[in-house]
Amino acid sequence: MRDKRRSAKVPETFGTGTKRAASPAATGGTETRASKQAKTSEEELAKGMKLIEWLEDEWTCPITYALFVDPVEAEDGKVYERAAIEEHFATQPEGLTCLSPVKRTVMGKRLLPATWIAEAVTKMVETGLVDAESAAAWRRSKLDMVQVAALKAKAEAGDAHAMGRLGFSYRDGTRGLKRDAKEAFKWFKKAADHYDPPAATSCGVAYINGSGVARNHTRGIAMISRAAAFGSEHACSVLGWANECGHHGFDKDPEEATLWYKKMQACACKDSVDVYRERAAKWLSEHP
Repeated sequence: MRDKRRSAKVPETFGTGTKRAASPAATGGTETRASKQAKTSEEELAKGMKLIEWLEDEWTCPITYALFVDPVEAEDGKVYERAAIEEHFATQPEGLTCLSPVKRTVMGKRLLPATWIAEAVTKMVETGLVDAESAAAWRRSKLDMVQVAALKAKAEAGDAHAMGRLGFSYRDGTRGLKRDAKEAFKWFKKAADHYDPPAATSCGVAYINGSGVARNHTRGIAMISRAAAFGSEHACSVLGWANECGHHGFDKDPEEATLWYKKMQACACKDSVDVYRERAAKWLSEHP
């Protein structure tokens, strides 16, 4: 008798070497799940990007429109970059209150460090969540702040060179500082009193020009003479030029001009610029 089990037809989908056909429903279901997962991931990513954009806006100073480096919370409830809000206070009438730069209402001038915001912004930048341009600007500002803090610490400890560098930073508006002639003069004078040659020269020039201090030619020339004695090349050039042209209360004295121009070349502190060196060289070539 024929074995029916052997003669039974084997379905093709289970035959050896054949591939089982997937049902349309199963295929469609798999694609739908993958599509849903991809869509969910895209939505989550979009939400994350919106959150980052919102945080970046929230952690931007309303005065400078730059990411916070040294944020402080003010009495108007807003957070500002310390240097920016302090500059705003300086433009307001003296007293314990002023107008808020954002709300335009009366506010006190007390500031509290917003340390957690500073730390959060640092994390955002370090993890690459901020656009390249904003991150680069933040890093420059952060470096400026660190450098100024280091200079101030050294200056307050009596370092004449650091005092002078602060003076130049305030005079020229570098290292993230705003130009401030009075603050520049203050540091130049401190450095000059500690025998820093270029700072003493700049202090003398400030006296002559009335930059950050009342104009006083006598004190200016006295300070420049001190700077020349300290070994300032530029101070010697100023004295040479004053004697050459009869400026700053000097009468024309070719011999004195030659003396000071020669001293320029021997100065240890090369703090002058090419235009003054060229003037001295031209004079000396004509007055050997």
